[in-house]
Amino acid sequence: MDNAIELKKFCFKIKWERRLEKKFAKFPLSVRDKYSSEFWHFFKSQDHGLPHAAKVYVKAVEIMNRFSEEEIREIDIEKIEAMCIFHDSGRFLVPIESAPNYAKRKRKGQILHEHAGALLAKIFGYSDPIIREGILRHDFFSSDFDPGKKPPVSLEAQIFRAADKTSVDPADEIEQYDEYRRKFNFPLFNRDTPIEFRLDWNFSLKRDPRTDQLCYFFAVLALRPEDFTHSVLQEYYREWSLQKKAAISKILEIVRKEQGDGAADVVDCMIAVYLKARGISI
Repeated sequence: MDNAIELKKFCFKIKWERRLEKKFAKFPLSVRDKYSSEFWHFFKSQDHGLPHAAKVYVKAVEIMNRFSEEEIREIDIEKIEAMCIFHDSGRFLVPIESAPNYAKRKRKGQILHEHAGALLAKIFGYSDPIIREGILRHDFFSSDFDPGKKPPVSLEAQIFRAADKTSVDPADEIEQYDEYRRKFNFPLFNRDTPIEFRLDWNFSLKRDPRTDQLCYFFAVLALRPEDFTHSVLQEYYREWSLQKKAAISKILEIVRKEQGDGAADVVDCMIAVYLKARGISI
């Protein structure tokens, strides 16, 4: 099974490396020189580059195969592949003529990576509205955590969103979040942040001084099968969520390592209260 998965990833990466290289070679020399390092970095980056895209693609195929034969015939896998490639590509500063100062704009919060990714998809020749929808809405978490944002509507974009959300095991996702936290020196656990704030927390509050990394960790635990529209996706996420017990253990391990056993005990109780208040059973 593992060999078959790795073969699918390998074939996906080879296919898209060749396709993107061919497109990139047609850009003006000045553009290729300016963005060459970012372009090649995309091929190697495990976080958001081609290896990540391949993981999401394999998940998408696995999820797609759970649908009925009639539904599968209606699903355009090529569009899902393009979503896999471009959804995080805006993080790499590949040639975006419409947003040449992307790095500066990103720091100022003027352009989000999904919008940059949609621009890149268009530049590379993938401007289909369904592909654009999948890229722009792939980061939608839930109505609780993303107030004002809309979930994807097309079946391809829904499948892609579910694949992206489940491409990494919950415990590994927690560990990745913690790596970013340490990189940017973000607080892990603020004891002064009340549980009421944590229960009402959403991504619009990320700059609130009471926000700490636990708010993000808890969001991973809080996503529910009901936050996906299609029944097949709900069932798939329900099964995947069984791994969240390991995510809780990982959270406690991180807190214990940095702040000691006492803090870990407090967080353990806090997690139980948080999940119970949200009606979530893990």
